[in-house]
Amino acid sequence: MLAKPWLPLMITTTDVRTPKVKQVTGSSDKVELSWWFSDPMVQFRITGVAHILPTPSHPLASSFPASRLAPSPDFSWEDERFKTYKTKMGGALRASFCRPVPGTPIDDYDVGKEWPEKIPVPGEERTDEEREQTKLALSNFALLVIEPNAVEYLELKVVPNRRTKWTLEGEEWKKTIIVP
Repeated sequence: MLAKPWLPLMITTTDVRTPKVKQVTGSSDKVELSWWFSDPMVQFRITGVAHILPTPSHPLASSFPASRLAPSPDFSWEDERFKTYKTKMGGALRASFCRPVPGTPIDDYDVGKEWPEKIPVPGEERTDEEREQTKLALSNFALLVIEPNAVEYLELKVVPNRRTKWTLEGEEWKKTIIVP
């Protein structure tokens, strides 16, 4: 997670060709994440705005608010995108960015036998084919950056139950206790 002290960012990855990218960049960039933990009986709900950071040559790259979201003036979002691909993704996951568009129909499962199983870390490719696969995978690889503006914490193990909401107002988080 990268952040300015008042602006924690949640970063995950996506394939820039997926339908969710069109949803985030088209009709609504508003997102909500929810996690339920059964043993402590707590739930987190995070509401925010999603941003897509594709390769710099992609048309969507110019709409990413890089300078506003950067944690420091010398921060490079492209370096962060590349570092995430290189160090936080296994070879099989890197290879998934070489497949046809996620979610599109295929005739049968056997077509997957033609897809690469793993792609080495960039710089460790041994063949021209692996270099081309890396180039293709990086062109489809994007960061999905979520800029939260509200966080709720629901505690159901305690009696009475508790629900707390923090809302970002400018550069301050306002805490409100609400009915569970």
